[in-house]
Amino acid sequence: MSWRDLDPEALERQFNPRRSVPDFEAFQAEKAALSAEVRARLEGYLDVPYGASALQKLEQTSRRVPPPHSLQPGEAHLFIVNPLAALKGRGVMSLFRTHPPTEERVARLMAVQDEILRRQGPIGR
Repeated sequence: MSWRDLDPEALERQFNPRRSVPDFEAFQAEKAALSAEVRARLEGYLDVPYGASALQKLEQTSRRVPPPHSLQPGEAHLFIVNPLAALKGRGVMSLFRTHPPTEERVARLMAVQDEILRRQGPIGR
């Protein structure tokens, strides 16, 4: 059965949280009150920066750990970080790259993070 087979009422029950969660308004109010309480009690940032450091860890690991012997160059695009990058330079193969180099990706992520933190600033105390 596909969603296309459902009548409008069934679609509402299935995909609209206001219809599928019992007492939705009370549920939302409880979650909003809890969120406000935690934000008042704890100091922190709304957006936790994790993207750049995770990408850097993947890049470092891909350079330390050799790729599987069975890995073919045509399969490298399936990985977040090219596992074959440590085996070759940036020459002609860089023309066929599907993503920018990791250093450039990290720089972009850091710029976005800095902009978010500049606009938002710390919350809490």
